[in-house]
Amino acid sequence: MISSRWAAAVVFVVAAPLAYAAPEWITAAARKAVPQYPANTRAVILYDSTELTIGGDTIVTHRRRVARILTAAGSDLAEVQVALDRDSTLRNLRAWSITNGVEKEVGERDAIETAAFGDVYDDLRMKILRIPGAQAGSIVAYEYEESGHPSAMEATWRFQSDVPVIEAKLAVTLPEGWLYESAWFPREPAAASLVTGRATWTLHDVPAIEDEPRRPSLSAIAGRLSLRFGLNARRTWSGVAQWYSGLAAQRCTSSPQLEAKVRELVARDAPVLDRVRALGRFVQQQVRYVAVEIGIGGYQPHLATDVFKNRYGDCKDKVTLLRSMLRAAGVESYYVLVNATPGVVDPEFPSASPFNHAIIALRLPPDASLSDVHSSLRHARLGTLVFFDPTSDVTPVGLLPQYLQQSRGLLVTADGGDLIELPAASPATNQLRRRAMLRLDEKGTLSGEVEEIRSGSIAAEMRAALRPLTASDRIGVIESAAASHVAGLNARNVRIDHLDEIGTDLLVRYEITASGYATRTADLVLVRSRVLGHKGEPIVDASHRKYAYVTDGPSLQTDEFEIALPNSLQLDELPPSASVSNDFLTYSSSTRAIEGKLVFRRQYEMRVFSVAASMLLDLNRAFSKIDADERGSAVFIEKP
Repeated sequence: MISSRWAAAVVFVVAAPLAYAAPEWITAAARKAVPQYPANTRAVILYDSTELTIGGDTIVTHRRRVARILTAAGSDLAEVQVALDRDSTLRNLRAWSITNGVEKEVGERDAIETAAFGDVYDDLRMKILRIPGAQAGSIVAYEYEESGHPSAMEATWRFQSDVPVIEAKLAVTLPEGWLYESAWFPREPAAASLVTGRATWTLHDVPAIEDEPRRPSLSAIAGRLSLRFGLNARRTWSGVAQWYSGLAAQRCTSSPQLEAKVRELVARDAPVLDRVRALGRFVQQQVRYVAVEIGIGGYQPHLATDVFKNRYGDCKDKVTLLRSMLRAAGVESYYVLVNATPGVVDPEFPSASPFNHAIIALRLPPDASLSDVHSSLRHARLGTLVFFDPTSDVTPVGLLPQYLQQSRGLLVTADGGDLIELPAASPATNQLRRRAMLRLDEKGTLSGEVEEIRSGSIAAEMRAALRPLTASDRIGVIESAAASHVAGLNARNVRIDHLDEIGTDLLVRYEITASGYATRTADLVLVRSRVLGHKGEPIVDASHRKYAYVTDGPSLQTDEFEIALPNSLQLDELPPSASVSNDFLTYSSSTRAIEGKLVFRRQYEMRVFSVAASMLLDLNRAFSKIDADERGSAVFIEKP
């Protein structure tokens, strides 16, 4: 992790409060008329004010918020969370509720302090205050002031969330002679009201981010204003990279023990990718993920020699150790800063703050073989680069985790760097190949063997799901997944091969039995030719859709099912072949009767990570055709 400076939601019970009179700014907000919202709107923020006072290396934040809870689901707004580090001071934390005319107040004395993240050792702590008496119809409000010394004179105003806002206000007061740089995302900028040394922005009727199926993450689409302050507030991506290079470059230390381990793992004259794979496996498998982030440690990695000695570290520590080991093996490499949530990094606002993860870029010689490499790009200045995430223990060298593909990363070099788009693997890299040899008996029971071969991101996702489980739980996952496709299906004798060999296809075999698979109607027998696997997604409400539809990512999936038929059945009709093609996906299928067998073959290729809302009618048409094909059955008559 690059930095843990984000809030985590935790619920605590506090002591019983006393009754107090709420301040006028709360009662004024409570009198605001609330528009007619959809029935599922859980709350509305009536007033949200943030005042920033900038002075030297200090930012003082004064925050006020008033909300009306509309349904029981909105009770999560009855909680205040303030993130603090060792350089932060919290003062004047107060909160109120007004329910059926009864006012209650709590303060900092009622708050709970806890660590922000369970898997991170850092100086970040959370003050969490639960506002009592909240229920549907309640007004809840809070106010606090915090003084901090951030590592960069920057701030982000997040004015949009999954609940509507009637009024949001940001005010910034600057020292004499200071300037600010701003960037709005993703909406058009609002004009500031300017008074000497103070800028104010006010927004009205900010809509909620609707919870649409498969929409991008809230942090990637919610409106925000990013600000930077200083005598010269402008910054470039190259400048951000240069800053990080200075912070991290001297951490790539070496030692005789480290260099001896490199010689043990790789031969100096081995092909460059063989060296990278051997050292990458060591860092993935032998260095535990433990984050220790105190102060600047949220950004600056630990010494490579310490990480090697202790055998633990976070993402940037793993990259630092791997860079040192690669250097000893004669391979040049670079830090790449990324965000694990696609779409969060705003290219219009150069800053280190959006990055919460680090990976590595490997510089290959011009003659290096790129077979089985799906995460490379040609850089104008550095030549061939291959990107790798040593924190992901299910993703081999040559492939990026799918959530990083086609996202933005900051390539860090000694003399600067570039904001780049990370490479995406082709659909053919991420495959699911399923084949089943089955039999249908006279009673209509289907049985036989299934083999599934997964590669690329599809294999990585399955490994990530299975590896933390016990052997029996792994089998249960496979059995449940198979049973979800056919009513009455039972899976048994599950075998999983190559689970820990991440550079190899993942192989799963199992046997199935499904009683009543053949359906009898009068003198006809219907046999569905597609047995397992569902590609037709539910229809999306395209008429009111606002956001893009996020797919499972590019992939190529094939199915082949052979069903040996009983001699008593005579073919009457086969389902028609299907063919679907648009800019996002292709699908084709065919059903044949060959030598007493029903043979179904199909191929599904998804080409994109997301589909724009304006194109969802085309996507719906494709899914509708696929769904109809998946329900198709061959029709037989029983021989006399």
